[in-house]
Amino acid sequence: MIQVTLIIRITLVLAFIMLSYWALQGIQIEKILRKGRVQEARILFLLIAIWMGASIAKVIFDLSDYLNQYIQLILQ
Repeated sequence: MIQVTLIIRITLVLAFIMLSYWALQGIQIEKILRKGRVQEARILFLLIAIWMGASIAKVIFDLSDYLNQYIQLILQ
């Protein structure tokens, strides 16, 4: 059971990172950064996407854990 939960959590983190990266593509950051710094902008996008995806996944996992604790408390 622990392995299944771990695989689900890893999959969700990766999915949220990809979703965050996709969402960041709508921002025209080239207007903010210096010209000719395309590689740095891509790395910045990737780091922001990782940060956002991991943060969103952590919130989802925390809510799930709190809900499980609440259910256990009610069932006792």
